[in-house]
Amino acid sequence: MNQEQELQLSNLSPAQKRNVAKNALEKFERLDNLHIQGNLSDFDNQRDVYIELNTALQFATEHNPQIAIEYRKNSQKMEQIYEEQDKRASFIKSEDTGKTEMIPHKDDEKYVKFFEENNYKLAKELDKQLNMMENEAKLYEKTKNADNEKLKEIGAKLKDGILKYSPIEEIDKERFKQSYPIATKRIEKAFQNQIEAKKEQGMQI
Repeated sequence: MNQEQELQLSNLSPAQKRNVAKNALEKFERLDNLHIQGNLSDFDNQRDVYIELNTALQFATEHNPQIAIEYRKNSQKMEQIYEEQDKRASFIKSEDTGKTEMIPHKDDEKYVKFFEENNYKLAKELDKQLNMMENEAKLYEKTKNADNEKLKEIGAKLKDGILKYSPIEEIDKERFKQSYPIATKRIEKAFQNQIEAKKEQGMQI
């Protein structure tokens, strides 16, 4: 079984993957704005955000199964102990919000700091990936009605792995190829035709 089969690709469209990432980041930002460091009543929300950030990163990195599998393992590991944590936790009604809050068992209090540290790192990485995914979508839009000359120009810039196709807009070539296979074939064909034309010109000289 290869890594791609083990990963079980999501079959989400590029736009759907971006939406998953946006939703996870929005939840992280809302929680981060309200969060008080070391607050035990944030436990269940922090845990949910941790799972969602890892899941979003899994989808964002499916073009690299080795990395995506690690994000999947992170979320699955937390999901596996989810019910156990809930069973040994205490639930109290907040006088401030009127909502029932989960207070983790003392054995699970170590995860409060774990979520605080890791959610920030995961959100930072997801934000980076989302920015690149949005740039890839913009580049795809540029290919839709592009003539051969424009496709050749894009093809020349897609030769390297992670690259900047403009001074400030970074993309991931392998994810672009997986996300937009038809556009990639058009780009590669135009670029290959350009190379062959130059070879023919050289032979004529």
